[in-house]
Amino acid sequence: MQVPYPRLFRGIWLIALATLLYEIALIRILSFTIWYHFAYVVISTALLGFGASGAVLAVRPKIGSADLQGTLYRTSLTAGLTGAGFFALMLTLPFDPMRILENPRDMVLLVVYEVGATVPFFFSGLSVACTSGIWWGLASAAHWQCR
Repeated sequence: MQVPYPRLFRGIWLIALATLLYEIALIRILSFTIWYHFAYVVISTALLGFGASGAVLAVRPKIGSADLQGTLYRTSLTAGLTGAGFFALMLTLPFDPMRILENPRDMVLLVVYEVGATVPFFFSGLSVACTSGIWWGLASAAHWQCR
């Protein structure tokens, strides 16, 4: 499989930049709209999304091996769309952390916020992890050729 490396490097750079901008925007929005304590949850949410994508790739290592370009296109597009969709969800369903104990709807909304914020990180992590699979294959081949 021939991989266009400059195009791949630009794609990795763009998805990493978009993920970082999404994380910063999420931190700013949550610290302003809810409480600043929830801004720190964004970092753990990002790690949860990236870890989940790594777990999925560990269970299903064939993801992206047949059609890498199509997989990267789909995962990057899904990451962007789910990020925009989560911002729309935040505008539609406001969350009040002071009413968690009074209203069970707010407890459900907290879980929805957490899952909704994790999904874009999952798909961007899947994009980056699929491309790093190429490098592991090249590194492994180079290692065994040098022996």
